[in-house]
Amino acid sequence: ELYQKQLRNKKKLPSPSVSIRMASHVFYSTVKRFNTPFTSYIEGGLLLALKNYHLWILYGNGQWFLFDGVKNSVVNSGKIKGDINKYSHIIKSPQILNDKLIAFANCGQTKLQVLDPYSGDLDEDWHLDTPTLECVPQNERNNESKMIDAINDINILVLQKSQKICVCERRETNTADYLVSVVEKGKKDKIQAVLSSQQKNYLFGKVNEEDKVVLYSDYNSGEINFAIWDLSKHQDGFTTYNVGKNISTTIIYAGGWDKDTICLFGNSDSSGIPEMYLANYPEKNVETQYLDYLGEDALLADVIFADSKRKKVLCIEQGEEPILALYDGKQKKLDFKMNYEDPTNTFEVSVDKKYFVEYEGMMAGDTEEEKQGTTEVKIYSLVNKKMFLLYLMKKAVVTIQNEKKSLLGYYGHPYVAQQIADMFST
Repeated sequence: ELYQKQLRNKKKLPSPSVSIRMASHVFYSTVKRFNTPFTSYIEGGLLLALKNYHLWILYGNGQWFLFDGVKNSVVNSGKIKGDINKYSHIIKSPQILNDKLIAFANCGQTKLQVLDPYSGDLDEDWHLDTPTLECVPQNERNNESKMIDAINDINILVLQKSQKICVCERRETNTADYLVSVVEKGKKDKIQAVLSSQQKNYLFGKVNEEDKVVLYSDYNSGEINFAIWDLSKHQDGFTTYNVGKNISTTIIYAGGWDKDTICLFGNSDSSGIPEMYLANYPEKNVETQYLDYLGEDALLADVIFADSKRKKVLCIEQGEEPILALYDGKQKKLDFKMNYEDPTNTFEVSVDKKYFVEYEGMMAGDTEEEKQGTTEVKIYSLVNKKMFLLYLMKKAVVTIQNEKKSLLGYYGHPYVAQQIADMFST
């Protein structure tokens, strides 16, 4: 809502000339289709991209499919257990737990579940009510309105290295507390921490993949406000930080970046340019990077992922047209940008960040159990342009005086091919 308001109120400036140029990387995309014995919709966020181009997709009728994007075939299928029409969602906030498991809040059964989509079985060694009894007590769980509100506010994150599942809820209290519960496999006890929001709206993110999560304010005036919970010292609860000066911005994403540093992305009220903030929270200082490669008439709409290891950020910016951009946070430069066709489509990055998927995600739609449907997704792989050109010249064949040679063989020395690749990738 804040983003839409900012977009409507933004001063109209002369549109910059936007050339879609390829820099050091290129997106290679393929369209994949498969049939289902029914027609239904995919709610945004209910497609997950596992390793090896395997896609888990949940449809609006509760049916799920596991699709192999390489072999172009369905690996397995099944259905979510419980009453799928009990509340406004079938499941909430699905996340990939590891190579074969997916965690989500089953709304009909009001509990956390972990599914193996390859076998179709549930791992019963995970225990948590969703919403928790601390959020909605037992004597209020027949109140449909309270249950719907609580379910709508559930957000789940998985810490991949420690294999912990973190569930964030918003409690109805005088200060609108945020409650985060953390569970592990085989343990019925949970650890919890509460952050008093003081009527601010917070979003949920990861600082690392082992033991730190963050709640961050989606709008900041003067200072950037966030709170970090160190699970290795879980009894200490959240530590609140206010960093920077004279920063007024709408934050849409935050996550880990370096040791003691998180990255935040937002639309500044003052500069009119999307910005990246690197906040060192022990030192309470902020470095600002200006994402000005689209000119001033642009807004940051979404951050699909921020890879703290490679220092790469894949984001969507809304200018004259929606732009998909890959930004290098280390070199402070744009690696690649491109227009994409439908601004209403949804993107999902793979758990290993080696590819991402574009699909038509919607909140509702027609479901016809007797009518065959077709699911279409577009899979993007990010390829280093220099390596792509070198591979192309190695595999490409030319015929010289009835003799076939590879382009590398024709040039006679790999140094020449490298120079050509350098020329076209800079």
